[in-house]
Amino acid sequence: MSGKLLVFLAILAPILAQQKCGQTPISPNLNSTGKIVGGTIAEPYSWPWQVVWCSNGWFGCDLECGGSVIGTHWVMTAGHCVDGNVNNPGGFRVKTGVYDERKKNEVGEVVHEVKKIYLHPKYQAYPDPLWDIALIEMVQDITFGDHVQPICLPTHDNATIVEPNTAWGTGWGTTNEGGDISNKLRQVNVPFVNYKTCEDEYPGDITEQVMVCAGKAGKDTCQGDSGGPLVVKSAKGSWFQYGITSFGAGCAEYKFVTRAKATVEDRSWSKVPKDRGSNTESHPSEPVAPNTNIREFILASLLIVTSFPQPQTAQSPAKTPTLTEQYP
Repeated sequence: MSGKLLVFLAILAPILAQQKCGQTPISPNLNSTGKIVGGTIAEPYSWPWQVVWCSNGWFGCDLECGGSVIGTHWVMTAGHCVDGNVNNPGGFRVKTGVYDERKKNEVGEVVHEVKKIYLHPKYQAYPDPLWDIALIEMVQDITFGDHVQPICLPTHDNATIVEPNTAWGTGWGTTNEGGDISNKLRQVNVPFVNYKTCEDEYPGDITEQVMVCAGKAGKDTCQGDSGGPLVVKSAKGSWFQYGITSFGAGCAEYKFVTRAKATVEDRSWSKVPKDRGSNTESHPSEPVAPNTNIREFILASLLIVTSFPQPQTAQSPAKTPTLTEQYP
């Protein structure tokens, strides 16, 4: 287990060292108040790190999950989206530059072959997904432009204050319970929720060390949104990934964020491909040392819970997190 974890973290370290990230050449509409379930259609290509994780078949590539671009060779998604298929990278593809998922060969769309799938070594499927994270390595470079950009991960700017009310979830999930997926990318604004509220409603189910609550009644992701990012905007204007849509029993209710924490130590060397943030070719035989400034990688995976009732009494407001507090 420890050996696998070092490999996983060594992959992340050089990715985290990249400089340009979290940029939106096409600005998203942040004034919308709708929800993914029957809610707001996003401005085309305004969430440029969003990808489609799809199964490769005879008649095309069918949507399985969402995901996010985090490097020139790397995509991140939920662990349950790849569970059971880690050794079958050829059965899947990643589509970048997609806005209308039903439209084939969209202008700017690129279908990427998958080289390798890395499931987090601490992942567990039952009773609820934990450490629900996977990294996907591409065969070809991902080319960045107006429609495709990488999202920042927290260690890029761990002293930047997150602006209030700027947590956003995106996806092509269904617009009603059990319905068809959305053709066009949708978005939802997700406020943070006081932790005590979660613990009161789900005693014993919420682990303080790894879970943070977020959401609002009537605003939710739904089936098909799994693996997609929950992002926050820093005061400096860059976007950071706060979470990954994990699972849910239904739609249009409250949601919770599970924070997965892994420590990257200076001695974490491993022979894995190195993403240099450029077109330089990877060398699998070259040992990779994490950036010595990186001490921790913390990622939230989004746990959607749908039986959460509307609070009957006023709760203390959630403290707006900072990247320093959430990602020390």
